[in-house]
Amino acid sequence: GKGGVVSATGSFSVNQVAVIVNYCSLEREFLPKVLAECAHFASEIVVSVGTHLYNGTPEDPEHLEALRAQHTGVRFAQYQVDAHIDLAAQKGVEHRPHAYWPNVARWTGVQALDEPQWVLFLDADEIPDGPRMRAWLEQTHLDFNCCYHLANYWYFKSPNNQALTWEQTVILIRRNKFPEEHIFSDRERDS
Repeated sequence: GKGGVVSATGSFSVNQVAVIVNYCSLEREFLPKVLAECAHFASEIVVSVGTHLYNGTPEDPEHLEALRAQHTGVRFAQYQVDAHIDLAAQKGVEHRPHAYWPNVARWTGVQALDEPQWVLFLDADEIPDGPRMRAWLEQTHLDFNCCYHLANYWYFKSPNNQALTWEQTVILIRRNKFPEEHIFSDRERDS
């Protein structure tokens, strides 16, 4: 069924949550687990992937086609990566040029969305606990004026190697609360 907040009667309210996952084929071990967990609560899932890795190596087209065939309910949005551009000259990343491509990935994902009310930004190694996230959404009245900075674990090399400490990198935010210039920032999701 559709994700979002469930009312006391069990019917879905208008709070739809879409997930944007930044991805590259080096993270292929993580993606099936991330997508399976997000399916518990997301109304739509967009995987944002570049034409190349950030170092200029071409992305694996056969792998991407296999993913599209395997995950038919997921939208894959691809953006053009040019390893020869001057990252320091790109908008919003004067102090942290390496933030440019993750920002492009997120903005590409945003552009591929339908009209969700809420957007959850994940990297492929940030695997949510789908049933727990759904339960939280069902029990929480999301404040339309808030951005939720969620505590999370990250994973190292495998979806089985969970970090031992929390970090706070995952953002849940209303779609109408961030314009393009907030995405293109040195601070990435924290902007």
